[in-house]
Amino acid sequence: MSSKAKQENDYESPAATSNEIVTRPRKVRRQAKCVNTSDRKETDFAEVSRILQLPEMVLLHVFSFLPVEDKCRSSRVCKLFRRLMKDPQLWKSVDLIPCTIRLQALTVFTRRYLSKSLLELSLKGLLWTTAKTSLLSNSFLSELRERCPNLRKFVVLNANLQDIMSSLFPKNVEVLRINYCQVREGWFHSAVEVGNFLNIKCLNITGCGRFTNKDIASLKQMKKLEELNILGCYRLTDQALETIAKDHINLKKLLIGDSDYTNKGILMISQSLKSLRSFTLQNCEFVTGQCLNYILRMTTLEELDISYNPQFNDTHVSMLRKGLPQLKVLRVEEAFAPVQSAGDVNHDDGVQ
Repeated sequence: MSSKAKQENDYESPAATSNEIVTRPRKVRRQAKCVNTSDRKETDFAEVSRILQLPEMVLLHVFSFLPVEDKCRSSRVCKLFRRLMKDPQLWKSVDLIPCTIRLQALTVFTRRYLSKSLLELSLKGLLWTTAKTSLLSNSFLSELRERCPNLRKFVVLNANLQDIMSSLFPKNVEVLRINYCQVREGWFHSAVEVGNFLNIKCLNITGCGRFTNKDIASLKQMKKLEELNILGCYRLTDQALETIAKDHINLKKLLIGDSDYTNKGILMISQSLKSLRSFTLQNCEFVTGQCLNYILRMTTLEELDISYNPQFNDTHVSMLRKGLPQLKVLRVEEAFAPVQSAGDVNHDDGVQ
């Protein structure tokens, strides 16, 4: 008997002759299992039939919970689904940020599904990847502006906008986010010249390093502006804060940081923005403890963020908590270095 006999389920047991010669094992051919797919098809057909019997209003309500990609896939199931997917009610808010989409595909998608019912549109480009493709073009924006005149919120992330005219952006937009995009200096000027962006209430240009003090000055016509986020715009200085304090006195939320602001800029903000409810001051190394006295003048503050400022310590934070009566949220992530007692605090910084 051979010591290297193989498993019984794969081979027949070796048969020995009268001369004790072990024959070579013969492999048994496995028979494929016969799967009866007819029952499965009948079951699937029955389930689909039950779904198709639902009222169209119910189907539309179910489809409204699907992400964009699943909606597009569902339109290929049957003629009924394709017709229902073109219902404008399903395309009021479109979030394409999770999708990898290029200009050509975006144009086809817009022509097929988007209409006057669109209120919110979010897009994400491939700026920080190796792909050399564009997300937007001037012709696409012109078509979007004509096709979707009621667009109120427009979000663009990681896109190259250097060759894009801001005057072609949706005219009636109220919330505009342009985050981590490449823009040229003076990008807002063309929009200002044609009276665009007059209805903007919330402007977020986080991470757009090309924006300068002149760009902030061009926002003067945005009289309805209530929220402004300029985090990561490292070319801005106290001059930009002076412009904001002068032209946007009705601001309720302001986020600044990652730039060379000083106590002087914080002073101008505290003197002019009397309606400020939320204020963020992050990663500003030239700001000292003196600016906390100016922040204490913002008595209407309900939310304050002074994260990533190691020059502030725990006593500074305690003073802010006691000095701002309406404060509900105070964020100090990695912002302060603990001290042992109040005697260790340098009162020359303006904290008493």
